[in-house]
Amino acid sequence: MKPTMTPALYGLCLTLLASPAFSQQQADIDKLHALVQQARAQVEVLREVAGIRGERREGREHREGRGEHREGRGEHREGRGEHGEGRGEESGKRISKNQTWDATRNGAHLILAYDAASQSFKGTVENASTKVLSQVRVEVHLSNGAELGPTRRIDLAPGKKISVELSAADQKFEWWTTHPEAGTEENHGSEHEGESSERVGDRPQAGVLRPLYNELLLLNREIKTISEALRRRRGRERRR
Repeated sequence: MKPTMTPALYGLCLTLLASPAFSQQQADIDKLHALVQQARAQVEVLREVAGIRGERREGREHREGRGEHREGRGEHREGRGEHGEGRGEESGKRISKNQTWDATRNGAHLILAYDAASQSFKGTVENASTKVLSQVRVEVHLSNGAELGPTRRIDLAPGKKISVELSAADQKFEWWTTHPEAGTEENHGSEHEGESSERVGDRPQAGVLRPLYNELLLLNREIKTISEALRRRRGRERRR
């Protein structure tokens, strides 16, 4: 028998979400999100100024990554009929590291693939339904037990598409699965209540902070990539 939320408990949840304390916390988190996005934009400018995109090694990694994605799309198209509008993680669907996820779940069409160069999952999620999808976010589950994300919650109008990215820095895995979520889904509460500390890993215990944590991991990886490229350049200059 599935547990149900009593009217009293449901009302209490609504009251807490509407409370000034919760609203202020969310406002503070939104400010931090904005700062991280500004920092990532500045890192991109720094990359351009330093000419990092012209680094031979990084270019090769990107080409290899794109090759993996093309191969993955071909493999996934062959198997797409197996799950069609399937429920992703809940249906037990797992794909290999170089495959691309392409499926629709509850009106949210998710395309996602692993990019080896940036050690992250990149893709898009689109509202393929005729109604607004609220609080859309994406999670990735790896074969090593790690959970990535979720991404920041965003309301999507019909036909609207957004980019998503989840950091998988330093993660070793063979297969992965993913799913988009919208609203407050059963067993996936507003902040993933009830998750064990083992599943959470290094992520913040507070679910509301996990999207921000994901963005900080992406920023950290981008800074590390630039640092390594500049270190290689200095090494070449010394040997001249």
